[in-house]
Amino acid sequence: MSMTVASFWVSVTDFGDTAVLLPLALVILVWMGLGARRLALFWGSLLVADIALVALTKIAYMGWGLHPPGIDFTGLSGHSALSMLIWPTIGVLLSVGRRRLWRLVMPLLGAALSLAIAISRLATDAHTPPEVALGALWGGGLALTFLYSCWHETRLSLPRPGLLLPLILLLPLALGYGRVFPSMQVLADVSCLLSGHAQPYTRTDLERQFQQTTQEHLTSVSPPATPSMGSFCLPPAARFSIGASNAMQQSWVSNTQACPFELDAGCAGEGVRSSLVRALGTE
Repeated sequence: MSMTVASFWVSVTDFGDTAVLLPLALVILVWMGLGARRLALFWGSLLVADIALVALTKIAYMGWGLHPPGIDFTGLSGHSALSMLIWPTIGVLLSVGRRRLWRLVMPLLGAALSLAIAISRLATDAHTPPEVALGALWGGGLALTFLYSCWHETRLSLPRPGLLLPLILLLPLALGYGRVFPSMQVLADVSCLLSGHAQPYTRTDLERQFQQTTQEHLTSVSPPATPSMGSFCLPPAARFSIGASNAMQQSWVSNTQACPFELDAGCAGEGVRSSLVRALGTE
């Protein structure tokens, strides 16, 4: 990946950092609380559920190494899960008082930005596809729940954004964009505190576990090596009889090929006699 493309995806992923999203979430709660307190409480509960599941999946792995078997998964992508809830909600708030088309387009634009943030987590190797996909589905499901619940209420009770709401949203965005909130370090400290381990589990531990499991599987399914004749421990008499039998068989074939039209008792007897002589080493 070139530096230009890499820097582009980093600039996109910064829109989903906790340093940006948590202040934006606070603005959303305060703004909705001005005219729709029940709706603000409902959205706040969705936000808590979103953060809680992300934190629990990360703590479960970092503290005890728990993860779905056979999947490269260390926890839901927080960028993906929170972005899918927060940015479409901002689109809803900015579309209050506008035509029906805008009330459809603005949340979709927020969802498109959230999808780009989720893709950026893959492009920057911050998460694996299962972590990003499950995180996006979790946050997207919560966002759809909110949008379904407030489709009519946003026109009736929420204040119109005007120019005030965009200016308020720009403030935390300008202050937090480009910064990295130490959420992973906080979760690692909590994981060690709860589990009693000195160090948290990392993705390196998971990759080492996968390699060990793969090696054990290959060892268990590989067929045993076929032993050669030399590996059998036969007594001298048996080895002599095998050698004599092989020599007699080879001599019989050679004598048979030498006189195919004169295969009588004399020819066969001569072949057996010469085979025995060679086998006994007296020739």
